Amino acid sequence: MKLVNALAHPIIIFLLCIPLIKIPDNVPQIVVWATFCSWALYFLLGANWKAGLWGALCFVIGEVCAIFIIVQFLATIPVLGGGPAGWALMIAVGLWAAIMVLIAEQVKPIGAVPAYFIGAGLYFAVYFAWWPAQTFTVAGDYITPGIYLAVSMAFGFFMGWLTILLYGWWANFSKKLEAPAAATSKAPTSN
Repeated sequence: MKLVNALAHPIIIFLLCIPLIKIPDNVPQIVVWATFCSWALYFLLGANWKAGLWGALCFVIGEVCAIFIIVQFLATIPVLGGGPAGWALMIAVGLWAAIMVLIAEQVKPIGAVPAYFIGAGLYFAVYFAWWPAQTFTVAGDYITPGIYLAVSMAFGFFMGWLTILLYGWWANFSKKLEAPAAATSKAPTSN
């Protein structure tokens, strides 16, 4: 029974991964990777709904900061006189990363710094997945990747919650299976 209990968690995760394997047939593959990252983030944040919801807010704030980084980067390149784009990117990332950390330090419920940076990093991944195919000129161009990512994050957090729920069910079920076996092994014997 110990072997089955040891394998229960990996088996549950494997079974939950099956729908994610089929999703790329219908949506961009980056959305699946964002879901996996969010699933892991749920566990990083403590694997409970309260921390998960605060972490989700941090994740979304990270997305918004990523949008500001991109907008500032694109606006700063011409200001630098066509100089190296690396400086424009460094200034934008430095400013908004500092703002994210300041928010996290000052407002304790939304102090999940990893969620800010994962949200921002995944936004960049989703946004730049379409970069060669589109010219981003209107606000909707920034919102669409954000919506894809927010849905991926919600699904990833749901998968994390479902993992914990199913594992809890399994733990309760396996205790019930072990109880009769333990009772019979402790039964008094007659001499």
